Amino acid sequence: MGSAQSTDTSMVDIDFDSYTGKRYTVEVPGTRDKTHGPAYTVPEAEPINENEMTLYHNFLIGCGFEGGNRPCYGRRSVDPETGKAGHYEWFTYNQVKARMDDLASGMVATGGLKRQENVGIFLKNQIEWSLIGHACDRMSYVVVPLYDTLGPDAVPYVINQTELRVLFCGKKQFDVIMNCAAKCPSLKIMVLMEPISEQQKEYAASHNIEIKYFDEIEARGKAEPCLADPALPSDVSTLCYTSGTVGDPKGVVLLHRNYMYAVVAACSRLKIYPEDIHISYLPLVHVLERIVLALMHHSGAAAGYFQGDVRTLMDDIAVLKPSIFVTVPRLVNRVHDKIVHGVEAAGGIKKSIFEHALAATQCLRTYVVLNTLDCP
Repeated sequence: MGSAQSTDTSMVDIDFDSYTGKRYTVEVPGTRDKTHGPAYTVPEAEPINENEMTLYHNFLIGCGFEGGNRPCYGRRSVDPETGKAGHYEWFTYNQVKARMDDLASGMVATGGLKRQENVGIFLKNQIEWSLIGHACDRMSYVVVPLYDTLGPDAVPYVINQTELRVLFCGKKQFDVIMNCAAKCPSLKIMVLMEPISEQQKEYAASHNIEIKYFDEIEARGKAEPCLADPALPSDVSTLCYTSGTVGDPKGVVLLHRNYMYAVVAACSRLKIYPEDIHISYLPLVHVLERIVLALMHHSGAAAGYFQGDVRTLMDDIAVLKPSIFVTVPRLVNRVHDKIVHGVEAAGGIKKSIFEHALAATQCLRTYVVLNTLDCP
């Protein structure tokens, strides 16, 4: 085997922008030395108001489009008799902001929460998850997301390490918390989305945990409004715990400015319009989906939530018709295989139409202009 050829070219001398055919960055004079490359700036980026680099101010940007009357969040209505999901029901930015104000005020009145205090969220993707996040941003509380795959030992570990007093929880997650309630002396208030039995309430009370309901917190906040005390860019926004590979979960401290620099950077490359619709499918406990939603707010766009079941995701997509779908390769491969198998099973003229449509789309994507004889 021959040895690899050496090169005299230093990494700092390589013009990486040239590979894209467009220069996106400009070197900052005086930042290059022998030990590292220079710093770069993006001249096309929008001006940044450092004092407003928070998720709260970012949401208010979305409220500024068309006077806050554009759709913000959507969820599928469910027929109470059949249990079948129907069309998407939409809430405008103004409606979401009003609910955010009520919920934040209710959290102050009910929990006596202090600035930068940790607040737990143990829910699937749903409008209430985002409302809690907005309320925390409004009052500078720190969001601590929990999720099922952390494991039974990890949940009490996170609760104890963050000293959670208040936890918003789904009915399905209630039992998980009750199973470890004896190990979580700091937990005092659980806010549930759905009613539970009196027996369950009594069991929670035996561990000094008071049960409240989401609607109850909102209603109290509406009756006892309080002024906003929004986060600063340097304030902590989230303690994001990862399951890791070994040992206990590791918590990552994310500031508001961490989120917002990612949003501003993405906006300088992605063109998102107020008419765009995103389907919220990736877990909100992870940073990526929260950044994507912040991108929607920054552009006055909308997000519709899937039903919470991956098996019905394609039906949600068919009804919502999103223009933006952020996902993972595994799901894309699954969708691809389902389409291919469906086309093969259909055969005949349906298969022929599909193949012609696919070929035409590929022609457009490669910017090749073909006449009808050349294009299959």
